[in-house]
Amino acid sequence: MSMNAKFIRRRGILILYSPSDNIFIEADKNEAGKNIMILTSTSFQIRANENQQKLQAISELEDNWDGYGASKISSDVIFKTKEILKSLYKQPEIFPTGAGTIQMEYETDDGDYLEFQIGDMPEIQCYMKQGEQENEKLIYIRPEVINNLVRNFYHE
Repeated sequence: MSMNAKFIRRRGILILYSPSDNIFIEADKNEAGKNIMILTSTSFQIRANENQQKLQAISELEDNWDGYGASKISSDVIFKTKEILKSLYKQPEIFPTGAGTIQMEYETDDGDYLEFQIGDMPEIQCYMKQGEQENEKLIYIRPEVINNLVRNFYHE
């Protein structure tokens, strides 16, 4: 972190900000009252903007967009995905699928993998591979559930 880093207070939260490094470190308390540090950066905002642009492009895909008969992604799926992405603390990679869903992916350097499939149903499919263990389940679309799964996936 550069020498010109400074503390600022925003909405009652103490933040260490380094403009040259584009890094924010927020000091806050978790639900148990323990101090926590939250690292954010402009790269988060860049990924969030990229995801919104990808969703716009995905919304413009026509039937058979993959050359194998894939249906157009519904406007409901696009809307649900936008709303979910707005509430995530860590932005995933996103992709359309031939099944009419949007896939959100997280991956670690050692090959662990977390995936969510957002479709027309009120639940989303969640698949996680960590080491040799694989787990698949349906979860209700609640941002706090997704954020908790992502935090657990990254051992945060």
